[in-house]
Order: sequence, then C-alpha cells, then structure tokens
Amino acid sequence: MTVADPRVLPIVAVNRATVDAIFAALGRAPVREITLAHGGLVNTVYRVTTSADESYALRLYADSDDRRAADARLTREMRLLSWLARAAGDVPVPRLSVADGSRTQLPTPYVVYPWIDGITLNDCRRQYGAAALTSLAEPLGRLLARISAVGIGDDVMAPPLGEPTSTASALGDADARLASSPARDRLGSIVADAMRATLDAERAALLELDRHRSLVHGDFGGRNVIVRLTDEGTWDVGGILDWEAATIASPMWDVGSLFRYAPRYSADFRASFAHGYRAGGGRLPDEWWRLSRLVDVTRVVRILSEERELPSVFDDCRDIVAGLVDDCTV
Repeated sequence: MTVADPRVLPIVAVNRATVDAIFAALGRAPVREITLAHGGLVNTVYRVTTSADESYALRLYADSDDRRAADARLTREMRLLSWLARAAGDVPVPRLSVADGSRTQLPTPYVVYPWIDGITLNDCRRQYGAAALTSLAEPLGRLLARISAVGIGDDVMAPPLGEPTSTASALGDADARLASSPARDRLGSIVADAMRATLDAERAALLELDRHRSLVHGDFGGRNVIVRLTDEGTWDVGGILDWEAATIASPMWDVGSLFRYAPRYSADFRASFAHGYRAGGGRLPDEWWRLSRLVDVTRVVRILSEERELPSVFDDCRDIVAGLVDDCTV
C-alpha cells in the first residue's frame, strides 16, 4: 500500500502540564519528552520518557459520537489486561500502571503502562526482510496456541468480553453483503459471486471450526505485534497490543487475521508457524491455511461495505479477496 491507512478517529492532543501532573501523581521521575507514536488507527498513543530514562505508553481511548463507546473500550481492555497478567503471565501484554476513565485530567479515558521496546511485526518485515520474519514464525505459532489455551470460560474471575463471534453468523453476513451491498459493487459481480461460491462450498468445514472456541485477540496482525532483537541476535515477540476487540471464538479467527496479507508469508514461514502452534499445544485443522483465511475474509467483506470511501484500504481488500478466490480454485 502506498497510501497510509486513514485514521478511524482523530488524534487526541495532550498538553505538557497535564502529562507532568499524571506522572507526578504516579510517583515517576519528571517528564523529559512526549512523542506521538504512529501506527494506531483508533486510539492515540504517546511515548513518555522521564528524566530517569524510563519510557511509558500513554494510551488515550478516542471518543466517537457516542462517548460511552470509549468508556466501554477502556473498561473491557483494562479488565482483560489485569486478568491476563494474573492468569496467563507468559502472554506478553501491557502491564497497566494506571487507568482513568474520569476525563478530569484528559479529554478521553486513558491508561499508562511501561513502554514495550521493539518494533511492529510489519516494520520488522519491511526493515529486516524475509529471514527475520521467518525466524518469528514458530514463536508466533506458540504464542497464538498459548492464547487459545487460556481458560477464560472456566475462571469465575475472568472479565466480561464482547459478544462471542459465531462463524455461522459471520458467513451469513458475508453472503448477504456479497449478494447486495457496497462490497459487491467494489469487488465486481464476478469476484463477489466467486467468493460466495467458495464460502458456500467450504461452509461445513468452516462451521466445524466452532467446535473449539477460546479466547481470541480479535485483531491479531502486524500492527499489534511488537517484536524485538535479543542480545543473542535472534528475534522474539515482546508484546501484543490492543486487546479491546478480544472475544470468545474459534482460534482460527486470530490465525486468519495474522495471515490476511497472505503473499507476505512464505511457505517456510507457514510451516514454521504450524510447527510452533502444534508444539505449543494448539489444534490446527489439516486445511488451516485456507480455512482460517476464509473465516477472516468475512471481516474483509465487512470493511468493503463501509459507507465512506477509503480508496487505499479498498484496494488492499480487493486484492485479498481476489487472491483468496484464486488460491481456492487452483
């Protein structure tokens, strides 16, 4: 993509005096620098560095037309992160220092957590190439297997999540949109009908995925995965950000989300990922590569149904759908 993704919600501005007051109340050293972090499309994140050379993320939950939506995103993510820190300590998530939804200091709800050093998986691919990316495949597989094993349904202390994601309802929604909606217009009737036929042909196998449901991140992709180069010169996963879309669903939703841009990932990457996932105790169906992407394409179709015009985003979505149709008809 040559044009940056447009933001869904505008950047929230902060002033130095307010940030100074927040960090003083936390008992941290005086603030030295505040830098806007790039990459998010909904919330606003600043990197705050203190005079003690400690860095923190200041994450603001941007308001939409309904202020309650930001409050709900904060509450859901705050509870989940706090619970994951206790129940699944080996899943690398932000460890909250403070969460405040009062809007008394900043215009939106916010959280502060220690900055997770590293770069996004997307930046690693762009800057360091195929070898670095492939070296992360097995760790990513093991991590997603670990997330899918988190027993959130068995823990009475587990936080409430969004509505569980049903593959059946997602398939029904995608079929309706591919039959008549802006998604059909943007794809063209030939590709839209081919995608409908593919989803219909695979319907039974896709519905089988819901026999195993677990915690899913909900937006597991290159923008939300932080990776880092270790002292030994190898790459590992340093953190998983943006848990506000987490829910209960088939783990294949997260797998498909990771592989949404399929051409980025080589056969070696896919093989190493599958090995790591299974070695980590996760279940992968034999046709996981195709089925996970077909589950995820229902979300791509929903993006294509947006009322507003997003030319660069829609170009990507058309490529994803057309590429999946081609892969499934080979």
